Amino acid sequence: MKNFQLALTAALPSSLVIAIALPCSVLADAINDDIKILLQSRFAAAVILTDSDALEFGFASFDPNELIDTGDDNLGSDTAIENRNNKSTYILPYGFDFGEQDQHSINSKLFYINSKNDLSLVDDVNDSQQLTEHSYGAAVGYSYQIPLSEHWTLYPTINTYLTYYKNSYSTDVPEAQEIEDALNGRIINTSAWALLFEPGFTLDYRLPTSWGRWHASSKWNYFNGIAWGDANDGDIGHPNGWYITNRVTGYYDLFSKKHTVFLGAKRVDLSAILQSELGAQHYYGASIGWLYNNPTRWEAIKNIGLGLNLNYGSALKGGSIVFHFNKF
Repeated sequence: MKNFQLALTAALPSSLVIAIALPCSVLADAINDDIKILLQSRFAAAVILTDSDALEFGFASFDPNELIDTGDDNLGSDTAIENRNNKSTYILPYGFDFGEQDQHSINSKLFYINSKNDLSLVDDVNDSQQLTEHSYGAAVGYSYQIPLSEHWTLYPTINTYLTYYKNSYSTDVPEAQEIEDALNGRIINTSAWALLFEPGFTLDYRLPTSWGRWHASSKWNYFNGIAWGDANDGDIGHPNGWYITNRVTGYYDLFSKKHTVFLGAKRVDLSAILQSELGAQHYYGASIGWLYNNPTRWEAIKNIGLGLNLNYGSALKGGSIVFHFNKF
């Protein structure tokens, strides 16, 4: 009976690898748990990849080591830039405040994530083909403002995510077609849904100054939910995880507060399921940029601008140029 090795490289940044040597006849049952974890990680990744407080993608990526030769592999690499270039994330946010003191907030977003990576089904056989993954989703959330002191505010939040995931793959290599048939509909050429609930809170600190303000925050998020669909015969389990974002930013106002420049830093800690996607227990970020405040008569557009982001220590390490919309 023929043996094979399945090497499935995740299309999301972290390159999750399933490597199992088994007879084809027992493949379906033997990798059931690995398929569930892989699918759950896709839904978990959609949560953090669309949270601009934790992770921001730009329209142009680069390796900072090519500009300033630090020799620090955690700052950037060719592989990390390839990961960035193989991923597209689009987010359309909308939110508003209400109440006598705007203490209530509703925030929503539509998002789409597209990833492409090479997938090889047979060890030592050149059958590498492209696995394309798509995640479509919508989220809506509510937060309440609880003033604690002159400078400190607590924001309890609850968010709900509905995400649809699908992928596509095919190979014409004879040695891989038998394996493709066994996996078809379970983990490749399949789809699934997830409904996730994300309670959390943000402890916020703001200090006005003569030149602008300091803003620091600690954001704690936990998500859990259900998943269903054609993938793995509907046996997908319950995607769940957590992440913590600690950040501090200084804003400097110019020209009667019509323009603002900012400089910030953050650290993001990750649960195990997100570590598999981002390749680290935690990572750091730094940002610098410019904002144009109240550019139109529409109150919904508070500011727009451009910035430079650096990611240190994750599978998405490197730099990117970012377009900002309603940063604060």
